[in-house]
Amino acid sequence: MKKWNIWLLMSLFVAAFTLSACGDDDDEPKAAENELVGKWESALYDATTYALELTANNNVVFDYRMYSGETGELHAGYQKKGTYSVKDHEITVVFTQHTYLDIETGSYGRTDTSTGETYKYTYRFQDGKLLISGHDDTNGAELSDRVFVKK
Repeated sequence: MKKWNIWLLMSLFVAAFTLSACGDDDDEPKAAENELVGKWESALYDATTYALELTANNNVVFDYRMYSGETGELHAGYQKKGTYSVKDHEITVVFTQHTYLDIETGSYGRTDTSTGETYKYTYRFQDGKLLISGHDDTNGAELSDRVFVKK
């Protein structure tokens, strides 16, 4: 009978330890962060495009291009590179490199490094799309659910 009690007690201890050790709430933030990884594109007024690339090693590339509404020719653009972090549906981006687009060649030319422009955006997913809200560094306006589609 004592052997039975010892086995029962050990079984209860193992079950209690196992059940208290696992929790599914730890996996949710990592899953959301993994869902963010990739290249996302957005268009505004059919004349401005944004591309946001987030890598698994927390690097970010933001590409901005403006086209002429009348001719469709490339009018202006730049690319910013840096790092990002994710916490509680908020992305914090620190840009450390700004490269200007050469309009004549369509490629990137002069690069400036900075001490770190920092922006915070909130994000959510809806119908397979990424919606971002926060400060828009291109014109100083606030973004409200800017829609990005994964490419």
